[in-house]
Amino acid sequence: MRITRIFENTEYSESVDSLGRREFITLAAKHKALLLQSDDGSNPFSVDEFASLTESLQLEKYEYVGGAAPRRLIPVKSNVEVFTANEAPPDQLIPFHHELAQVQNPPQYLFFYCDLPSETGGETALIDSTLVYRFVADT
Repeated sequence: MRITRIFENTEYSESVDSLGRREFITLAAKHKALLLQSDDGSNPFSVDEFASLTESLQLEKYEYVGGAAPRRLIPVKSNVEVFTANEAPPDQLIPFHHELAQVQNPPQYLFFYCDLPSETGGETALIDSTLVYRFVADT
């Protein structure tokens, strides 16, 4: 399994298997977004393996309440909750994903899992709302 820093050097990657919990969380905090994928691109996570990975990080549980997007809970074997990112019809444009930016205490971490990539489109655009706020406040 490889990890790639999304917002910086996309040519850089390293093995996630060699990272401990603390190193993984430090990378996520520093780079804001990480892409996890198999070394050869042919053996993706199952949703249960994804849930198991997120559970192994031992992050504080965030109670998901009040999101604007229609979602459903995906049953997994681990003691974490996995939701669909958005249940909007495929012909609807989904703007930047900035999870619960409207609440006082938004989640510290987001994890996206892709079970079946779209043949066309299908990207989930991410934005750090704190950086957007600071940019607008400074201009």
